Amino acid sequence: MAATQLFTNFDPGQQSRAINPIVWRSATVGYLFFILDTNAIAYRKSTDSGATWGAPVTVISGIANSISFALWYDAWNALVTTKVHLVVMGVTAPWVTKYISLDTSDDTLSSAVTVDSGTVPVSAAFAAFSIVAARNGDLYITGANGTTAFFYSSIDNGATWNSKTGPATNQYDGMWLLPGNETDAADCWVIRWLNASPWTIAVRAYDAS
Repeated sequence: MAATQLFTNFDPGQQSRAINPIVWRSATVGYLFFILDTNAIAYRKSTDSGATWGAPVTVISGIANSISFALWYDAWNALVTTKVHLVVMGVTAPWVTKYISLDTSDDTLSSAVTVDSGTVPVSAAFAAFSIVAARNGDLYITGANGTTAFFYSSIDNGATWNSKTGPATNQYDGMWLLPGNETDAADCWVIRWLNASPWTIAVRAYDAS
């Protein structure tokens, strides 16, 4: 297969700030998510296994200096829904973190929901976070932005979010959420890069009960 140019107007410094930015709904249908140079989050869709890609479609815009985003696809967790869950953070006022979902069955978007606001990230270098759906469908967001560490949960498909005591102990920690395998299907795992001596990587379980 010949190489296909996908981008001409994105910010390469910001583009690296996502884990798993591509979602395949089937062997032929895929979505590639990225940050445009206008600070909008967008995707391009392929229906021929990546041979060609459609024009960029905006997912969410209006977040000042969008520097980081994360996503989770329900099918990665064997959930029956077809949603891609996304969360995005901005680095300049009003310093907002928002959630939105894309239903890949018909490419419809949910309304954007504010998860966190007013927290000032130190810089783009420290804006990193993760989102996951637990085995029962509950959603979790965790991250750190150089100013504070945060952990949120939603039990209503992202309509509302509640702040929780999370696993991060350092505002510079890196975290990656995964579904847990505990008896409680609402639990999740957190892989944490501790950004302080003794510089460790650890796996912790979040108990939702």
